Amino acid sequence: MTKTSLSILLAGLLCPAFATAQVTSPNGFLSTEGGTNHGYILGNRLGLTWQQIDASLRNVVFPAQSIAWRRDAVTAANTEFGARTMEVEIFLANSDLTKITTNHSANYVGTPTNVVTKKTVNAPDWTNPPTTTPAPFNFVVPFDTNYVHGGVWDFLWEVRVTKNSYAGSAFTNYPYDFHYVVPSGSFSAAPTASNNTKLGTGCTIGSAAFTHDTILYNHAIKFRLQQSVTAAPANAPIAAYIGLQDLNVPVPGWCERVRTDTTFLLPLGTSDATGSATSTIDNIKYDATLIGFPLYSQTFAPYSGSVALSNGVKFAAGTDPNYPKVGRVYSYIVGTGTTTSGPWTGGIVTRFQ
Repeated sequence: MTKTSLSILLAGLLCPAFATAQVTSPNGFLSTEGGTNHGYILGNRLGLTWQQIDASLRNVVFPAQSIAWRRDAVTAANTEFGARTMEVEIFLANSDLTKITTNHSANYVGTPTNVVTKKTVNAPDWTNPPTTTPAPFNFVVPFDTNYVHGGVWDFLWEVRVTKNSYAGSAFTNYPYDFHYVVPSGSFSAAPTASNNTKLGTGCTIGSAAFTHDTILYNHAIKFRLQQSVTAAPANAPIAAYIGLQDLNVPVPGWCERVRTDTTFLLPLGTSDATGSATSTIDNIKYDATLIGFPLYSQTFAPYSGSVALSNGVKFAAGTDPNYPKVGRVYSYIVGTGTTTSGPWTGGIVTRFQ
């Protein structure tokens, strides 16, 4: 083997694959129809920021001079899917899907590249489905600045929409081809039934038992604790206690046994008129030792001069989730505010060339 051929071999083994023509996100859908559609966000919402992060394009190097989308080939004809104009900006960046967040700027690794400065683009008439499947990529936006994805990180594309000719009170839909990569995975994992079991029965307030649920979701990089109650005393302050053991002891005058050693106190706020309340604590620091480690929770509320207790819950964090290959987050204007959504799995089928 010559020195030159050895260099070529090593380059092939050590460097990411290089795609010279066309690449799609999710990867591999140039001539394959996506599994479903995404019906409106990128076609009609104002103040939209849409980010799609693609781990299937890690280790793939490709240049990009344009971005393009196509109509879902299965969605039936609809006169709402007419042509429209949108004022957009487009950014490309490196990212890490395992650290996806609804804070858009936190999803960049390094500095994003503004490949399309703010301008008006024309989206095609997608009233009718294509005669052949898949549809052509006929919604094309050329870049002002060429871009090369280096393949070291996951690939992020972002569209910001500031004007839209169809963004009125009706928010007319627009059917993009879309795909959930299989196995899609998840951004969080709930514990199994064996790691989340109810202990005892809560006090009966009215016609139903005071019921408490606790779920510790594992996001692989953080935990999220979700607690809720139903059929609690109405309009009452609700306190959740979390402990390290199930005491299972009666208290004179109380209508349920105490099912936790009350190591930690977490207020859930005030129940509504039906006796319901929910509390979520996000971004709890990840600690692998919590996976499968049993904890115990129970909620308390004042009632008729005494204390009403819910059932207890034995809970633990489940195993790390199997992260998906493609994910997305987005936000857009609703009335005078902004709604943020995600992270969600799957993505709009998008071509870069």
